Amino acid sequence: MDKSSLLEWYFAGLRKQALSNNVAHDLTPMALIKADQELLKEKIERELSNVKREGDLAGKGPTSGIDSGSVEIASKRTLQIDIRPFVLGFSVLSFSALIFSSFHNSPAGDQIVKGMLMLTTALGVFTSTICFSQSSASQKLCRLILGSTRSEQPKTVKGSTGQLHQAIDELQEKLQMMKQKELLTFDYCPYILAELDEEGAFKTLNQTAEKTWGYSIAYLLNKEIGDLLHFSSIEALFESMSRCKRMGRPETVEIATISQSGSLVYLAWRSEWSASAQSFYCVAEDITIRVAHENLKTEMRQMLTHDLKAPINNLSMWIYNMLYGTYGEINQEASTSLKKTQQNIQSILLLLENLLDIDKVESGMMPSNKKVFSVQESIDKTTQLLSDWAKEAGVSIEAESTALNVVADEQQVTRILTNFCSNAVKWTPAGKSIIIRATAKDKQVLVEVLDSGPGIPEEVKSNLFERWTSSEGSTKKSLPSTGIGLYMTKKFAELQDGTVGASDREGGGSIFWLSLPAAKNG
Repeated sequence: MDKSSLLEWYFAGLRKQALSNNVAHDLTPMALIKADQELLKEKIERELSNVKREGDLAGKGPTSGIDSGSVEIASKRTLQIDIRPFVLGFSVLSFSALIFSSFHNSPAGDQIVKGMLMLTTALGVFTSTICFSQSSASQKLCRLILGSTRSEQPKTVKGSTGQLHQAIDELQEKLQMMKQKELLTFDYCPYILAELDEEGAFKTLNQTAEKTWGYSIAYLLNKEIGDLLHFSSIEALFESMSRCKRMGRPETVEIATISQSGSLVYLAWRSEWSASAQSFYCVAEDITIRVAHENLKTEMRQMLTHDLKAPINNLSMWIYNMLYGTYGEINQEASTSLKKTQQNIQSILLLLENLLDIDKVESGMMPSNKKVFSVQESIDKTTQLLSDWAKEAGVSIEAESTALNVVADEQQVTRILTNFCSNAVKWTPAGKSIIIRATAKDKQVLVEVLDSGPGIPEEVKSNLFERWTSSEGSTKKSLPSTGIGLYMTKKFAELQDGTVGASDREGGGSIFWLSLPAAKNG
């Protein structure tokens, strides 16, 4: 594939909006180039069609046999004359002149004969002219005379063809200029455009690749993309390209490459397989700055959460000791305030745990120690962790016993149930209860947490488990929701090959559920 063809594929990809949403493109230069090309091509096709049509008309003209008495004045104007009446009149006049000359010798008769002979001569000349006009030579002479004296007549086929050739030459010159514009666009495109063979070796590259990696194009051609990849991205890229070829659809993956200077260059790499060319067509955006910003934010978040976690744990322990008389007796009012503070501290610690885990989950670094265990174990741990908080809120947690077993990470399942139950305690009015139950359904174990709260607001139902979405209602005031907890439950469930969801409870309240693969012996 040459550069122009690769650029054409790139433009087609832009028009179909097939590139990754992470890549932002300026379509203006492409739109102008493509529009100019289409207009030029249409004009050439239209002119060639006109030439063919005029040629067909010329093939039926005077050079291919006109009916008797037909003279073509121009390419689209013909004078139709029937010469038979003139021939008959010529014969009658000649016969009449012969009779008069035989029987009349008077001067008047001589004048009549002379007049008739003059008229006969004129008719003969006119008839001869008509006959002469039937020849191709006379018609060409007629066109030449009429064309030179009547400029308003339509152009002949020969003249139109000559002008068409001139127009085609001009159009071809413009197309050549457009070709040069395309090549300039190819070389100065802000994204890497590349063609790779089936083994991943470069066949075509633009100048952006040279600027990005620091290697010359001559050096990169026939080199394999794997030679530029950081070891952490080798498997990801080749799995993406293999999937692209196998599934017949474009694939996008973020990879890390190594430049000539040894620095890391992060790319959003999109591949598309062409069976006809037996090649991968690729476009890549340099996202190094974006990745650096994200890494900096991650490091700052992890540093802050780590630094905050230790003093908050110490504060929680100090409050616990005060509540249980380690530092002496405290009055009822102080005890109530300390218990509320302890609840808030537990919420903050849960938030810090989620912030620490969110980066691990999204980067695929969160381990999942799957094993067979009883769902009852996670339910018991959840109720134990939240019993004090629920008691202070005047809410009871009722857990139905179950013997069902699942295959999952017990700690992460407990985190999911703890998050569901803590939200339930938060929104359930005093005097009401929270129910935890587990049922078997289609080789799955469904664990549900039912509360008696205000329900799920309609405006957040569609994206309840998305990042930074809060399920907070307006009927009860408490700690502001960050929108991370439910997002983390979704991510933890995906690690277990499970799913989470929520629905309205009949009679009021909400149901948050977790579906996990059932153990074979469960």
